[in-house]
Amino acid sequence: MEVVVLTGGTLKGSIRQSYGGVGRNLADALARLHCQPFLISALGNDSHARALTAHNPMLDQGGLAIVEEASTAVYCVVLDNGGEALFGVGDMTVHEQITPAHVGKYEDVIQRAPLMVVDGNLTQATINYILDLCSSAAVPDFEAYEQHHVQ
Repeated sequence: MEVVVLTGGTLKGSIRQSYGGVGRNLADALARLHCQPFLISALGNDSHARALTAHNPMLDQGGLAIVEEASTAVYCVVLDNGGEALFGVGDMTVHEQITPAHVGKYEDVIQRAPLMVVDGNLTQATINYILDLCSSAAVPDFEAYEQHHVQ
């Protein structure tokens, strides 16, 4: 295995971009299966958001907040030769805009849902609010997160 020495210079490698976020990925897959998921999230007003929203026109985007002064969440991971994560850098600040007030706009949608998937990048207050809504309407919930993001 090659040892990488970090000197501040540019390292040769390959770069691949994909759409992500565990919750978004699940919603994307369900939309492609014609299950009609409703995604509640926040995006910046930038090229990443435009590409993301154009990626799957079948995905209901009625729950997306576009935040003018924010960047769409981005996560960059550096992998070793075996494909294992060495480290990642994430800009998830826009997720702070997914507040109980934003989620509350879709209370009726949540209370009629057959299942609620909650992404682990939300604040604890927002997660608690969603779980309380689900509990009051007997909606099953599932918390989705990527283990290497949790610290």
